[in-house]
This record gives sequence, structure tokens and C-alpha cells, in this order.
Amino acid sequence: SDGIGTDRIRRIPNGVDLSRFRPLSPAERAEARARLGWPASARVALLVGRQVPFKGTAPFVRAWRAAGKPEGVLLAVAGDGPERDRLETDPSIRLLGWRRDPEVLMGAADLLVHPSRDQEGMPNVVAEAMACGLPVAAFRIGGVEDLVADGGEGVLGTEGDDAGLARAALSLLADPARSESLGRAARRRAGDFDPRRIARELLACCR
Repeated sequence: SDGIGTDRIRRIPNGVDLSRFRPLSPAERAEARARLGWPASARVALLVGRQVPFKGTAPFVRAWRAAGKPEGVLLAVAGDGPERDRLETDPSIRLLGWRRDPEVLMGAADLLVHPSRDQEGMPNVVAEAMACGLPVAAFRIGGVEDLVADGGEGVLGTEGDDAGLARAALSLLADPARSESLGRAARRRAGDFDPRRIARELLACCR
């Protein structure tokens, strides 16, 4: 931004297909959970991403395993990569591997966890989860703060504090009313990611 006035700088998020990434109906959600083998009553935190170091999956999974978890709480991890073999599981962790249907996973889950480190820009997976009506638990880094307000659409923690992020995620899962309220706010915020709106904003920058 050197030499350019801040009044001339606009931050425009990536677009999200809001017809694909949307909250599921109760019947759709029940069917998705049955296909995934998730109990209907389980509270599920979802982590989606490439299994590479800066995504932070391995340290978060270690923190999750060390946290005291009530019965019926699951962490579902979707994605593949060189870090996958480092992930140590327990009965509360489901490794899903690479998937073509993130919108189904998000519609069936209760919360998105995003433990990425400082190399993140504006992560698509966070915006997509918000469009599905999921609250987000993530670190306060990069473009994440442009998408999620702490206490608004989710909860934000200090980068690298995986134990704190695991506790925050478990706290949200233990409080369905708060979780659902944040999820509704996330879906409303996702209206800003409508590709038609993004196109109008980009065109306005060219005038």
C-alpha cells in the first residue's frame, strides 16, 4: 500500500457458491450423518484442509486428544497430505481423507475448527463453512479476522495456542444454543460472499 491512500484500498472476499454451500434441512442433515457414520446425537467439530505443517492439524489433534472430552463429541478431519501419517487418533477422532463433498461434511457438522498458522490469507474453507451456517473456531490471523468476528460468527484465539482452541471448540459444542446463534450470524455474514455481489464490487473498482 506504499504511496496509495487507504481510502483507495478495498478488501473484497472470495466468492462462495451459496446454493452449494448452505445449511441442510433436518432430513438432509440426518441422511448425511447416516452416510458418514456419525451418530445423530453426536456433537461434531470439523477440520478441513491439506495436511501440511502450516495448516496446524497435527498440533491441534494432539491438543484435542489431551483435552477432557465428554462422551458423544467427535472431531472429523478431512483432507490429505504429508502430515496425515503424523496424526494420532483416539475414539473421538475420525480421519476422513480427501473428499469431494465438503458441503455435505459442513452441513452435517456443528462447528468448523481452523487451526492454520500465519501463512493463511482469506481461507475459502472458513467462508464456505459460514455459508453452511457453521460457527468457526480459529486463530486470530491474516484474513480470518476479515471473515469472523470473535463472539460474532465464531471464536478467535491466539495463534499457536492449540490447547486454548480445543477448549474453545469444546465449549461451543457443549452450548448448542450459543453455537446455533453464532452459526446463524455466520450464514448472514456469508451473504457478503455472493459471487454476484463480489462481481459488482470488482466492477466498481474499475470505474
